Amino acid sequence: MNSAHIQVMLRKLGCTKIKPGGQWIYSSCPLAPWTHAKLVDNHPSFSVAISEGNSGCTCHACNFKGSLVELLWKIQIRSGEDQSEVMEFVSTHNGMTVEQMTERLEAQGERLKNPELVSARPAFDPQKEVAGIKGVQLSFGMAMSEKDLRILPEETLVEKFLPVEHRSSTGIRNYLVNERRFSLEVLKKWEVCWDAKFGRITIPIRDCKGRLVGHSGRAFREGVTPKYMHAKGFKRDYYLYGEQFFTENGTGVGCLTEGFFDVMRLQSYGYATGAVMGTHLSDFQLEKLVRFFNRVVIVPDGDKPGREAAEAWCEKISKRLPCRIVSMRDGDDPDDLTPAEARELIGPPEVQP
Repeated sequence: MNSAHIQVMLRKLGCTKIKPGGQWIYSSCPLAPWTHAKLVDNHPSFSVAISEGNSGCTCHACNFKGSLVELLWKIQIRSGEDQSEVMEFVSTHNGMTVEQMTERLEAQGERLKNPELVSARPAFDPQKEVAGIKGVQLSFGMAMSEKDLRILPEETLVEKFLPVEHRSSTGIRNYLVNERRFSLEVLKKWEVCWDAKFGRITIPIRDCKGRLVGHSGRAFREGVTPKYMHAKGFKRDYYLYGEQFFTENGTGVGCLTEGFFDVMRLQSYGYATGAVMGTHLSDFQLEKLVRFFNRVVIVPDGDKPGREAAEAWCEKISKRLPCRIVSMRDGDDPDDLTPAEARELIGPPEVQP
């Protein structure tokens, strides 16, 4: 294939940063969504040889090396998408008919199957549900499966931690009830505990089925680092804090925040709220929003990192759901809002704009 034909083919495969160089055409790797560590090829490592016959191609990042026929075969089995249009184009300019290309693929099928690459992307199964995400079809380098997740025994909360409402010490009670303005009823609902070993507030985390999947320890005194300590093995990207109280109807409005206390506050006012438990919104968490809501209102922290995170979330969410960001005062967090302030910013809990 000549230079122009190869460049057209690469564009058809969704490659970017296409650039000729000598006897090669360089671009991003079309296998990146399944074989690259970051699932993207920001620094093009893929090249196709300019040749009169069956051009070969190489990726120095994922170590793929083979013909264009092999490349198309690998893309098809990983994406599950028909590549017949590209196959037709390649056959027209590569000296082989589609039938010959298909025969070669079938003949080399077993050799071309790389178990590591084939299993890199989970197969789509609409009946399967893992961690509250239906279908399990995401462009992730690792397949999400039950063995990747931990369901903790309920005894964990009893054996390791003491519920705050039973805590006699005035320090932690004073902080949560008087300084943070949480009632004992709210603290009990969210099962807030005290970890005597590490001297931290412990917040249990449950999935959408109410199963205990992790817990996070929060420092309550200034200057203590790290501020949060998550349970070993807890994969927070799979969950939204507060999702156990979501109603699966797909017609409601969900509020999205950064932290635990934000969720406790807004849910106490009647808003369906979830927290990303940080500033990064993962694809898994986005799938949760799509499953449970048809609109999203982002309630960010009133500082620069919070606003920047909210902008990134909104850009990502708006591709799937209507989304808007409320404007917070400088220095305010969502859990600082009064009921009246929340209604003014977000709207009434059940009839949100």
